[in-house]
Amino acid sequence: MKAVYESPWHNPILFLAVGAAFLIIVARQLPFFRAYAVLFTIEIMADALLTGGWSPLAAGSKAASAFAVFFVVLGDWRYFLLLERQAVRPHARVPLGLLSLLASLVVPVSSMAIVQAGPESWRASSRTLFLVYELLFAALAALLRLRLKAWAFPKLDPTQRPWVVALTTFELAQYAGWALADIVLLFGVEDLGYALRLVPNIMYYALFLPFAWFSAPREVRES
Repeated sequence: MKAVYESPWHNPILFLAVGAAFLIIVARQLPFFRAYAVLFTIEIMADALLTGGWSPLAAGSKAASAFAVFFVVLGDWRYFLLLERQAVRPHARVPLGLLSLLASLVVPVSSMAIVQAGPESWRASSRTLFLVYELLFAALAALLRLRLKAWAFPKLDPTQRPWVVALTTFELAQYAGWALADIVLLFGVEDLGYALRLVPNIMYYALFLPFAWFSAPREVRES
């Protein structure tokens, strides 16, 4: 039992999971956007804890890899969930969040399939997978931005369209920044590459939620 007691599955993973479940229950009593901001702020802080420099998970372990994928999907879901709610608004019989969650799986699954189907050299470095992921998401964000600017998504309130476009532009800039940095890193220019990665990292971990909150129209923040 000592191994169980000292396992990261006991502390912090079990406690984080229970706390997350309780937060979801409590957040259901809040207006949507306030609950969204609270839950995803805690999510991105957990992401930083479990995948960053102070992670209690052993580097390269199955648990570390699983949580890395899990948090990548949740990080993308933050954007897709807002896009779904404001621009798609599915039929009431389809739970809010389901379509956006499925959308957030498209790029991870596609990028993995592309790398696995490519030459052996692509699978030799995780940096290649990162780059394929980033390029695919940037292309998707660019396409969505074009569609939004072309007044697609007829269910989107015209007064909220500029905000959704701004969120999409933020995502595009973030992923394009990561892609540029990883191209530089693949060419072996580490100091510049890691310096460039600082900007999209800060956008992803620190700025997306404040940007979404403070740029949102008042009716969205109060919804």
